[in-house]
Amino acid sequence: MASWEKVCLPKVFGGLGFRNDQRWNHAILAKYIWAISEKMDLLWVKWINSIYLKGSDFWTYKLPPDTSWYWRKLCNLRDKFSREDVKAAGLTGKFYSSILYNNSLCHQQVGYHKAVWSRLSLLKHRFLLWQVVNAQLLTFDNLLRFRVPLDSLLCPVCGDFEESHAHLFFECALSKQVLDLIFGWLDCITWPYEYRFLLWQVVNAQLLTFDNLLRFRVPLDSLLCPVCGDFEESHAHLFFECALSKQVLDLIFGWLDCITWPYEYD
Repeated sequence: MASWEKVCLPKVFGGLGFRNDQRWNHAILAKYIWAISEKMDLLWVKWINSIYLKGSDFWTYKLPPDTSWYWRKLCNLRDKFSREDVKAAGLTGKFYSSILYNNSLCHQQVGYHKAVWSRLSLLKHRFLLWQVVNAQLLTFDNLLRFRVPLDSLLCPVCGDFEESHAHLFFECALSKQVLDLIFGWLDCITWPYEYRFLLWQVVNAQLLTFDNLLRFRVPLDSLLCPVCGDFEESHAHLFFECALSKQVLDLIFGWLDCITWPYEYD
């Protein structure tokens, strides 16, 4: 099951687009500190500057201990957001809480969000594809982790092996038939033998990418992708976000005489 933090991320960051209520509330309140710091021509802003700030800069203002609770709440927002992020949210002359909220999230954009949330897909299929990409399908092995009582762990389709994410897409008899049809359409027999172990690592997200090595406290000089050098190397980056990966996908789409799946590249 996906964590609440993951679910609350914007879709471009790999989440479902829900908002964390506390963080969103802070982003909405930040509209007031934006108005104060920009010294908007508003009566209450002038009153704040006259009574509290008295010509001082809002971001360096020292809060006295006997101040009112609402002014203390506003001043404490300075610990939540930086001056640059607040200013960027109101760069057009109108403050957008959504921009500040997204900028406050310390996450990188994922490369699969446009394929998953394409308008050409049905809504329920978009959610299912999101579960597939994040290995969050309610397969029997995932249900077992949460101690959900099950009569059997065997795959209900083939009945030969335990149902898991890897089995569902590569090991099940039905999955193999689908793959045979795909290989036939591509005019090839099967995965090359020398790539099978590598493919197993890919399916199970076991490649020794820098983010996986970091989990085991392997000392690294840098987390940046050695190919593009722009983003941290991870499983998702390696196959969807890296500049080289996008070039390879372009070549494959050209070979298949199709444009996209649908997937637009930045």
